Amino acid sequence: DMRPQEVRVVDTCGGGEIVVMAPEKVEVGWTIEVRPGDLIPLDGTILEGETRVNTAPVTGEPVPVRAEPGTQLMSGCINETGRITMRVDKVLEESMVTKILDAVENAAASKPKIDKFITRFARVYTPIVVALALAVAIIPSLITGEWHKWIYTALTFLVISCPCALVLSVPLAFFSGIGNASKHGILLKGGRVIEALANVKAVALDKTGTITSGEFKVHNVETLASNVSSAQLLSMAATIEAVSNHPIATSIVAEAKNQGLTVEPSDFVQELAGEGMVGTTEDKQILVGNRRLMERYDVQGYPTEPAEYGTEVLVAEGNTYLGRIIIADEARPDSAEAIADLNRQDIKTVMLTGDAEASANYIAKETGVSA
Repeated sequence: DMRPQEVRVVDTCGGGEIVVMAPEKVEVGWTIEVRPGDLIPLDGTILEGETRVNTAPVTGEPVPVRAEPGTQLMSGCINETGRITMRVDKVLEESMVTKILDAVENAAASKPKIDKFITRFARVYTPIVVALALAVAIIPSLITGEWHKWIYTALTFLVISCPCALVLSVPLAFFSGIGNASKHGILLKGGRVIEALANVKAVALDKTGTITSGEFKVHNVETLASNVSSAQLLSMAATIEAVSNHPIATSIVAEAKNQGLTVEPSDFVQELAGEGMVGTTEDKQILVGNRRLMERYDVQGYPTEPAEYGTEVLVAEGNTYLGRIIIADEARPDSAEAIADLNRQDIKTVMLTGDAEASANYIAKETGVSA
């Protein structure tokens, strides 16, 4: 599914016309077009356009990343929102998607120690068995003259002694393990890896999308202004965020709808990259974003300390702070049980994350991660 089927090449010599061709024919330095919803076919750098890119097929990270001119993109990712043109930096054979496919296809080439031992054993065992079978067929026959009986006995001995069960069963077990793991999204780079799993003492797990679901949800709505309820604050934020498809924005809108609030997109909304959104509703300027946005508009009264857990979305009217919405990524329902199983086997569990320390500690405590 990750392998590109076609590439839309921009013919820079022919007035910018789009030429569709096979990805194998595209060369480094060519300009290609990637439309919203398309797979990024080759590794390259954005020349024009801004978008959000879903890198989950390659990195597993569920939150789309913002991409703009100069951003380097990997093949196999998905362009979600905007049309972009990009310069090809690597041909198909050197792109990330091909490397992943090669790793899966060549996984069987890395033989485990037991497989190598069985191969060496069969190399010696088989000629010995064949020689013994010939001896059983010829020597007694020459003495007794009962060729039929001893040839039949020799064939029986050969079948019974055949090392096929040894030679075939071991690699087939590893092949089936690698194939089954790949169906579940686990990339094993060979039989040695499966063999090494028997001696694992510690397991490192990524937080977002592995221990957690990777889906943001509103956990809490805090209001500072006495004349603004939590429902009103949520409704204000949803009105501004309704035009965005960012995961944080969609989680705010979803929570507002779950509470039965009417969400009507603002007539005018401006998105400031890396800061938040500014919009107008009922002739009032509403700010929804992070601390950098509050500083830009000289908002007063917002908390100096960040939230203990999750991502905070600050809401202000003009330069007056109203409150904040706490959004967090929830742990998967089966994470705690899976980690408990590992702990019972005396396997240390470690969580890796680029998230804030407070958020990491909260998830680690909730799921029982060792460190």
